Amino acid sequence: MGSLTDGALLLPATLVAAVRDRRVVIFLGAGASKECVDASENRPPNADQLGQMIASKFLGKEMPGTDAMTIAEMAISNGVGAPLVFEEIRNIFSKFSTSDAHKSLAKFNWRMMATTNYDTYVEEAY
Repeated sequence: MGSLTDGALLLPATLVAAVRDRRVVIFLGAGASKECVDASENRPPNADQLGQMIASKFLGKEMPGTDAMTIAEMAISNGVGAPLVFEEIRNIFSKFSTSDAHKSLAKFNWRMMATTNYDTYVEEAY
């Protein structure tokens, strides 16, 4: 038998107990920030879009098919340096507001949290 958590979502009782007992490690990856919006209701870029934004700014051209981490590393190693690349990424994400989902995450005491995201919305929610 499950537990009713928000009036619509039925979760297994074992999962509810595990979260309550701080035995759950939550992993966030691609898509975890897609509910964030800016003042014009735009959504943050996904990893591919972010990579192309970095490539255009620091390498002078888009690089379709190349992942964001590789592009960031190329920009850093080609003389731009890590501080400027990381500052650009921070600027890209800073105009978006933390989502209600991120704020809800902060209501739980997770055993641990792991993320592959470049943004800091989880930290902002806490």
